[in-house]
Amino acid sequence: MSTITKKLKAYSAAAGAMTAFAGVANGQIVHTDIVPDSVITNGESFNLNMDNTGPAEFTFSQLTYLDSLGNPQVWISQVDVNAPTSAIVGSVFSSSYPFPFALNNGDSIAASAGADWRDGTVNSGVQYLGVVYGSYTFCNFRGVDKFMGVRFNISGQPHYGWVRLYVSPLADTIVVKEYAYQTLPNVGLTAGQLVGIETQETTPVRVFAYNNVLHINRESNGDAAVITVYNSMGQTVYTEQSAENNYTHSLDNLATGIYTVNVTTSTGVTSRKIYIH
Repeated sequence: MSTITKKLKAYSAAAGAMTAFAGVANGQIVHTDIVPDSVITNGESFNLNMDNTGPAEFTFSQLTYLDSLGNPQVWISQVDVNAPTSAIVGSVFSSSYPFPFALNNGDSIAASAGADWRDGTVNSGVQYLGVVYGSYTFCNFRGVDKFMGVRFNISGQPHYGWVRLYVSPLADTIVVKEYAYQTLPNVGLTAGQLVGIETQETTPVRVFAYNNVLHINRESNGDAAVITVYNSMGQTVYTEQSAENNYTHSLDNLATGIYTVNVTTSTGVTSRKIYIH
């Protein structure tokens, strides 16, 4: 069993950190933050199951290949393009070869967003990552975090989502960091979208961000809470003590990204992730 397989099994058993977010058209965006990130190297592969039910939809493989210009690439494929999942990567085609769009935060992912969502694509659905031909970038994930737009079926209905990943400059490592999908069929979303964050768990403390404003709703009974916001590096970027039942604070000064909010009270700690754009 490969190291990555062991990590993924441990992650699936212990984490499964699914949180739900209010999305487009009153839908829900289901988001999974992979902690720790799934690091794929040394010829390993990683199967990604977007909705955590049935078979996995996508496979990431670290198989370094040099194109005709000497640019390294790795690849991703649908696990089985002929399976009922009909999992597809939003791509641009060149000479019948599909290259997934390297999306930026906020780019649209939908049927009408310019992506090619062909089922049963060539080469058993192989999609290449990190490829540059001449001056035109088909897909350049190398050396920087990018989002990949995906479409897959739930109960026969197409759903759209995104995966945030990183490919090393030499294409010898793939890091899959997080992913999300829209629960409403045939409804798009944007890359990195986490709107109106609210957990599915039943908890006396609700933590979410909307329009870059942090909201914390709780039954305080006059007791104070210590509110701490951490960036992705674990550094404290904001902290305050408050006894308010409905606490708000603008986070416009923070850089775009995922942040962790801890609300510490006499009864324990509530920890949630928020997205700032």
